[in-house]
Amino acid sequence: SDFLHTHEGSRKISQPRLALWVLFNLVPLVLFGQLHQAGVTSSLLWLSSLDPQKARTVVWFHSYMPPVASMLLSSSPVGSQTCDTQQDWRSIDLQGADLKVLEETLQANTEGGQELYLVAPTSVSLMELQRCHRIHKIWPHLTMEDLPSLPSGASHLSPLTLLGALVDQLSMSIYLCNQS
Repeated sequence: SDFLHTHEGSRKISQPRLALWVLFNLVPLVLFGQLHQAGVTSSLLWLSSLDPQKARTVVWFHSYMPPVASMLLSSSPVGSQTCDTQQDWRSIDLQGADLKVLEETLQANTEGGQELYLVAPTSVSLMELQRCHRIHKIWPHLTMEDLPSLPSGASHLSPLTLLGALVDQLSMSIYLCNQS
């Protein structure tokens, strides 16, 4: 390709152009190959390690829907609340719904004594959800829909503290939600 060569006809590759080309390809490789939605599969593996005999519902919020068949979960479309399986596990994908839809879904699924799990990127603010507490965090995970944000008062934080807060948000959290 002509971009990498210093002048027409030469086969010698320009060092700065080669470095730029490598960087141009390395950044998306790391971003999309290692970070983007990386916590989905890891959360699926963690959830599959739970006792398969207990009835539970898993709500996926602001993330990709995992291939739940590998967990023997039944997948319910958005808004659907009925689904039976041998293990009595359900999966509800809320995609990019707002917090009101999440609260309604959690309320509708806390009855009946089943365990209720919420899986969401740590970068999503769930401060209003007092019924859920984080039980597991998976790193790395980056969602392009909810990028990490600077904490309040960021101008007064040291660069190291600020970096730590941003890196902390590059994760997927699993919450156990109590009955209201």
